[in-house]
Parts: sequence; C-alpha cells; structure tokens
Amino acid sequence: MKRMMMALALVTGMALGGLGGLDGGPQPAAAQDEVSLGDARWKQQFVDHFEAGSYKYVGNDLVAVNGTTEKVRWRNGIAQEGNPKALGYLDMNQCVEVRNGVLFVKPRNKFVDANEDQWRCRITTTDTFGGGPLKFSAKVKLHSENGRRSSFWWNGYSGNTAAEIDVIENEGRKNNPDGCQPKEAVTTTGNGYYGLNHSYYSAYEPVTTGHKHCLGKSKSDGLLNDQFHTVEAVLTPGVSVQFFIDGQLSARFGKEKAQAWDVRAILTNIKLGDGTPNDFEVEWVKVWNLDSGAGTVPPPPAPDPVPVCDNDCERAKLGVYTGYNYVPNSNPSSPLQARIVFDRKFYLGAYPDVQAWAEGKVATQGGNINDHAQWHWLNYGIPQGRMGSATFDPYFYLHHHPDVAGAYGATNYEGAIRHYVQFGRFEGRRASVLFDPGHYKARYGDMAGASNEAVTDHFTVFGMDEGRQGSADFGPAYYLANNPDVRAAFGKNYRKGMSHWIAYGRGEGRKGAP
Repeated sequence: MKRMMMALALVTGMALGGLGGLDGGPQPAAAQDEVSLGDARWKQQFVDHFEAGSYKYVGNDLVAVNGTTEKVRWRNGIAQEGNPKALGYLDMNQCVEVRNGVLFVKPRNKFVDANEDQWRCRITTTDTFGGGPLKFSAKVKLHSENGRRSSFWWNGYSGNTAAEIDVIENEGRKNNPDGCQPKEAVTTTGNGYYGLNHSYYSAYEPVTTGHKHCLGKSKSDGLLNDQFHTVEAVLTPGVSVQFFIDGQLSARFGKEKAQAWDVRAILTNIKLGDGTPNDFEVEWVKVWNLDSGAGTVPPPPAPDPVPVCDNDCERAKLGVYTGYNYVPNSNPSSPLQARIVFDRKFYLGAYPDVQAWAEGKVATQGGNINDHAQWHWLNYGIPQGRMGSATFDPYFYLHHHPDVAGAYGATNYEGAIRHYVQFGRFEGRRASVLFDPGHYKARYGDMAGASNEAVTDHFTVFGMDEGRQGSADFGPAYYLANNPDVRAAFGKNYRKGMSHWIAYGRGEGRKGAP
C-alpha cells in the first residue's frame, strides 16, 4: 500500500437490519452511532456517517456543514507537508464523492509521474488522535475485483519516527495462495504479500522493515464478496495491536508494533495498471479512546472466560421449530428449481430488495409472492449469482471449486447449479457458507454414516427446523439466542435467522457461531 499508511479499523454495528432493499443485493443496515465496547471508559473521539447533503468540497478539503457551522473533516494530503496541491494532490472532488450515506473514494494512480513517489489522493482526517488505547473502526465494502488497492489505515508520529498501521489492505486477489503468511521483512514492491492483509511499517524511507499478516485464500474468499464488512484495529501502547473483521479476531501484533503515536486516519484507493476499477465504498468511520491516562499501562487481566453455550446447547433450550411450511417450486425436477438449490422463502428473506419487488408485483399484477420470487430467481437471481437456498450459493461454489470455475466459467452461475445438482452434492462439495456436509456429518453422530446427498437433504428438510448447525461459520440457534432483537422478531424460526444473517447480520459484524 502506501508505505506509510495505516489501515483504519472498523467497529461493529449492532442494529437489527431493516426491511429496506437495494438494487442487486441486500443493503447493509445503518450502523448505530454508539457501539457497546464492553467498557464505559471508551470515549468516542470521532465519527463520520457521510450523510448526503452535509458536505461540500473546498479545494483539497471535505467540509462538513451543519447549519452555519463548517468544519474541515478530511483533507487530501499530509498534514506535515506544505501546500497539498503544489505537491501533486488533486482537489477533493476529484478524489471522493459523498452519496446516499456512503463515501465513494475514487481509484487514482498513486504517482504524479513514473519517477516520483507522491500521492494524488490520500484522504486524511484533520483530527489527530493520541494517547491510548485507541480503537479505529470503519464499515467498508470488500471488493472482489482486481485492479485497485483499497485501504483503511493510520499514520503515526512519535518524535521524528514515523510508523503506519494498515487496518485493512485489499487488492481483491482471489487467486492468492494460502501460503501468503506473516513476514517480518516486506518491501513496497512485495506484491506477493498483497491481497487481503493487515500491516505495520516502521518508517517511510527506507520502507524495508515491517510486518504483514495476509489472510490467505481460504479466509479471503469468504470476505471478498462485494459486501460491507466491519474492520477494526485496537492499539494498546506497549501491549499489542489487534485486528478484527466482522467482530472476529483476525490478527495480533506484539508490543514492539504497538507504540504510542499521534495518529490520523486515512482512506486510499490506488489504481493498479490499466482498466477502470470501481470506487472504494465507506459507510462510516469511528475512533475511540480508552480514558485511562496515557494508555501505556496494560489493562487489568481479563476474568476467566465464561463457558460458552454453543449452538447445540442453545437449540436444546429452544427446541424444534414446527411452524415452517415448504412451498414447492413449480418444476422441482429442473436443476434450477431443485429444493437444495432454490427455496422461495429463504430467497425472499435473504434479499429484501426481492421481497419489496415481489410485493410490488402482487400489488400491481396480483398472483402469489412466492411465484414472483421464483420468477425473479430464474430471470434475475441466477444471472446475478444470488444465493438461492441455505445449501447453495453459486458465487461461493465457483470461488471455492476452481476446477468447476475452470470448466464452466467463473461467472457461469447456471453452469454451477447444474454441476452441483449432477455431481457436486454427491461428491460432498461445500456450496454455501451456511452448510458444509463434512462438518454436518462430523458434528452429528446420527449423520456419520450417511451419504453426502443424504446429509444435504436431511439438513434441508429437517436439520434447519431442528436448529442444527450446518457449518462452522453459522449456528442458527446460537444466532437467535445471542441476538435478542432477531429472536424477538422471528421467535425460534431458525430459517429466518439464517436469512437475516445473510441479509444483515454478517455485514453488521454479528457472530454467526461461537
């Protein structure tokens, strides 16, 4: 990335997702202004929700307007340098756009010319944050395409020493090998260590020492889905820097990387090579400080962990859900309408925009909402690569099985469906974040000797209503039990809990499993 930037961390939003939709997929629910951090001493120092109509562009500055009050929140440039424009930075309106509650950071070449290492768009907070511990958070869209490096990071100064923490760097490279691992010595040209990663760098020049933690293909494939995710970095000076994605700890750097700097948050979207890449979308940015003096004293030891009631513990309390009635598809013999591939009720729940569209069709044309949902799936959902059921997601299937993608094409979602129905389900191939036949057989003794086809059918017809956990990533009973707002909305309807997590919970940083 920039070689002295710090990727900004993202904190989790905990609001129950609304029922509004968007074109092409579920809209992320609006993040709350305050997030429970488990300690009342955490004080919010900075928050920006990028509300439309509340900003104006003045030269290199993004100015927040509140009535007659104006404040420069972000600047394109580095505060320590002189005139940003004289140094090659573009005007702010050439770098960003605030629209519909989202900041769109435009892809720009990093260099003014081929011989000069100088930024063109480096969107930096005018506020400086010091002391500690500090928590940097953002809600960003993790893109899957190549051609750009989007980053959320911070830059810090302690005396004459500069350092940077990249909370997240993303080049969308889904072909990165699992061999991409932390490495103590990295360079600006070490492209083999890019992809989806967290980083630390100790100085601007020469940028030869640092620490980079790549997530690798097995983890990054599940995150690089063009959806919003929460990313977060927690700096405890003299102790550690911890990184979180969607509330899950993803990396930890030791005390030598955890200095007490004065830092600024930064957003960048570097264009790599030719082509026309997309904007880097940021829904909000927040910074907290733990009010505990200088922040150099480690927090008190954590109490002994409380035993976690896992999914099967919770489902024993909740019991079996008996209110579900399956709505058969019109031609279940077609692979495109097989129950393991397409479930009308799941589809409507997972995609609020489809729900709204189908309700509109009922209002204007009559008919049944489930029939309209099936029509949408066949005509729009499949070509768009949407998830049709808890057991099958064509996008997931192609990206986790490169031999299928190679044979049928990386975006041939209909081909993926046909392969799965004819071959994949019998071979035990995983086709969804919600269901893994190998996990299901290993977890439940009554499934141990069953065929791959049988365990998939069992989960589809019985397991979901029993609250069984279909994969290591999601347990429906655990999700309902640990999200009281979702439980209040859906009772113990495990299937609706699954749809909610796909539509909202995952993007809000809610844990799907212990």
